[in-house]
Amino acid sequence: VKPLSPADVKGGQQEFLKTSSDRHIVCGTHAFDFDRVFGPEAKQPELFEDVAGLVTSMLDGYNVCIFAWGGGWWSRALNSLFHCIQSERAADYRYDVTASIVEVYNESVVDLLKESRGDGLELTKQEKGGGFTIQGLIEEQVSSAEEVRDLMERGFQHRSTGVHDINSHSSRSHCLLIVNVHGQNVSSGLKMTGKLTLCDLAGSERISKTHATGLTLTEAQNINNSLLSLGNVISALVTGGSHVPYRNSKLTMILQDSLGGDAKALMVCNLAPSSVHASETLSSLQFAQKVSAVELRTPRRNLEDAESDKKKAMMKKSAALAEDEGGVKRTGRATSERTSKAIVTVVIRQCTAAVSINSGTNYTTAVLATMSTQRAIGHTMATIGIANNTSEILDDTLRPSVEHQ
Repeated sequence: VKPLSPADVKGGQQEFLKTSSDRHIVCGTHAFDFDRVFGPEAKQPELFEDVAGLVTSMLDGYNVCIFAWGGGWWSRALNSLFHCIQSERAADYRYDVTASIVEVYNESVVDLLKESRGDGLELTKQEKGGGFTIQGLIEEQVSSAEEVRDLMERGFQHRSTGVHDINSHSSRSHCLLIVNVHGQNVSSGLKMTGKLTLCDLAGSERISKTHATGLTLTEAQNINNSLLSLGNVISALVTGGSHVPYRNSKLTMILQDSLGGDAKALMVCNLAPSSVHASETLSSLQFAQKVSAVELRTPRRNLEDAESDKKKAMMKKSAALAEDEGGVKRTGRATSERTSKAIVTVVIRQCTAAVSINSGTNYTTAVLATMSTQRAIGHTMATIGIANNTSEILDDTLRPSVEHQ
């Protein structure tokens, strides 16, 4: 719960929210319970201390997603992450870290690290693990929290903002900072892949209060629709239905591998305490209550050991050898068939000619003699391995000779 702003105090606004414990909050006549409630007196370090372990768990191979309205504490998350990499785990692990920053604006995915916005980026279904890949997204190698903050500063310069009657600097998009890490234990060779998504959601807007028109109205409608889609995904996860409508919004498509299945997720809901915002605050609390009812499966680590790497490499090598050997066998067999056919043709022609000349007999006698010769030759050639299908070749070569006779 945020403290009253100077404007609220000056305007004589009263606190509408009451926090009676660290898990309970009252909004007018409505009461809610959550995993943790922070009152107006709470400081940022206190809030982050509660989620620090969740942030660093991505280094163990988990997908982690944290939602918040306002990304003010992202810097603390990054400090904690790189402190863990550079100090606590430096002796035992090696990590490669990349970072990207995107926004979902009017149902278009925009890479905020690109100088030119251009057309929105395409999303393609991942082959395994669920979720979608953002095609053409810039992923910059980073080695410190400072480098990520520089990246964020560059990205935020390109973020869409606007003005309406409630906010003079309103975010017109959802913004996501995506940090990917590939790590390896130096002694065991165990590899892990983790992903941290920090999502700054644009707030839902009541058009009756913002009086938005034109492009600002379109932006508000898209923001509200994507938040509705997020709510529908969460409702489906709550009920455990077989179908979860991730494809209804670009936001939920991007977040699929961080919401359902084996990921860890947290939502931080910022609440205005003054009575003038009572309806919006109540709506946010109801949404947060729905989120808190989601029961995710036990998170799964994305691990791969060195032995598994060796097995995969051996299987790949074996498959390549088998393919090459198959090609050699096929080529060898074709050559053998041609050689066999040439030899058999010569022999059969000689035999049939001899039978015809020496016997001086009729056509039937010639055929019987030739068939006997065929069996003898076929047995001999099969024995020496000239061709596995000698009899077929003999049939083909014999037929024109016999017909000629």
